[in-house]
Amino acid sequence: MPRVFPLDLRIDDDTAYQWARRSGEAAAAVPALGREARDWTLRGWAEVMLACLVLGVDAAVRGLDDVVRESGLACAGRFARRLRALRQLAGRPPQAYGRDGADEPEPAVAPSARTEAAWRAIGGFCDSLLEVRPVRTDEPPVWSGVADHLGWGSRWRPTPLGYPYEVVQAPAMTRGLTWRCWLALPTGGRSRLVLVAGEPGRAPGYRGRICHGVHNGAHLDHLAAVVTPGPVPAPIEYGAGLLAAEAYAMAVELLAAAECAAAGLAGEAAQLRAGLVERIGRVPGYRQWYESNARGHISPSLIEAASVRIGEFQALPALAANYVVGPLAVLAGHAAPDLLPDRLAGDFHWRWAQAERRFPAAAVLAERACDVFR
Repeated sequence: MPRVFPLDLRIDDDTAYQWARRSGEAAAAVPALGREARDWTLRGWAEVMLACLVLGVDAAVRGLDDVVRESGLACAGRFARRLRALRQLAGRPPQAYGRDGADEPEPAVAPSARTEAAWRAIGGFCDSLLEVRPVRTDEPPVWSGVADHLGWGSRWRPTPLGYPYEVVQAPAMTRGLTWRCWLALPTGGRSRLVLVAGEPGRAPGYRGRICHGVHNGAHLDHLAAVVTPGPVPAPIEYGAGLLAAEAYAMAVELLAAAECAAAGLAGEAAQLRAGLVERIGRVPGYRQWYESNARGHISPSLIEAASVRIGEFQALPALAANYVVGPLAVLAGHAAPDLLPDRLAGDFHWRWAQAERRFPAAAVLAERACDVFR
């Protein structure tokens, strides 16, 4: 296959095939039904294909090809186009990958009562971040590279990475074709953690520091705690495992926001708040809920969330809602223990207890999280 990424990871064909096949099967085991199950699966397969391109081994692509063909799943819609575009980089896609067609209408979604409660709880926390008064400034928010952002973010993550990882620059032809950029690849007898970074100029300043240093750094921390040797995907990369991964990363964002606010780092707190508001607004059904239930609400954060326009999650309501409900589950101690190891959970709750004493809104959010899961 054409080498898309300039890496030579030294993996034998059988290991590559088995890993890709098992990853494709894991990506198809999603906790959803109907249209969402299809789209979630196709989105996951696109992420597996990205990993196959990073490996640069034909056998890995064949492993995913076999899963796609044997599934009989209709490859249609936004994520099918993404999958085909990535597969095209490894050669002509087999017939099982389908063909481009007309866009399908997005389904109407009614949020659950728990999601609505999470919106209100996180919205209130975001409002408190508006009151942060600058006390000091951190180093200038200039682009310094993903690795530097990860190093900066380690101070805000409760269990900083102690496992080797590699930052890989995404070639131009792959940009915009995937969402998740953190991977665990089976090379050299142990899993190699890889973060596929986009074009440096696209994520400058605070945004890059928060995106990579806090959120993606938390994903790498989580991967390091759960990866196992052999040709199997990490248990938090797909399906229900991905829900646990995003719940933890978002909980770390909440923690970082509380700690930055307590330290008077207004720039970082503002960027973290912007990310939290975006997560509220991109849940399918939010704008309709806001129009019916929250118009006139005094919360500036809920008002701002109504203006969010991101299409990635319109057909993935369960996954989108998890970005606001999931972190509250972590806060309330309802995270799946088999997917969030004791060390990560323990370090997180210890740091959160410290943050509550320094930033009272953190204690309020923890109480509301318990109410959401009562």
